[in-house]
Amino acid sequence: MSVLDFLTSLSNSTPEPMVGLVLATLFILFLLLVAIAFLIFLIFLQRIPGTGFLFVDLDEMITRWLTPKPSPSRRGRESRSDLQVRLLQLLNNDVATARRLINQQRQLHPEKSDRWILEKVIWDLERDRN
Repeated sequence: MSVLDFLTSLSNSTPEPMVGLVLATLFILFLLLVAIAFLIFLIFLQRIPGTGFLFVDLDEMITRWLTPKPSPSRRGRESRSDLQVRLLQLLNNDVATARRLINQQRQLHPEKSDRWILEKVIWDLERDRN
């Protein structure tokens, strides 16, 4: 019995409103079987040497997503003293250089706050190091 014969006999033996529901259910079952077959194919493909580049390491991806990244909004939560300590750490406690960089940014941006100036100097240092 072919699929077409099966569907024809199904439509003849099933009440009219139920045909659509039955066909939708069969279609969903078909899609589920295709998905399972595809997953089995991927499992076998992964075991073939040299195909590792096709797959993503989920542990690495999850770790990357969960690792906090520095952002301007996160820096905004640091107190001014924390920013000063961080600046001095970046400059290996060179106070003279820190003052020079802060004064340089103040001259370039006199309208900005002290906190913004500190964040800008730190951001510039970190950018230049990377």
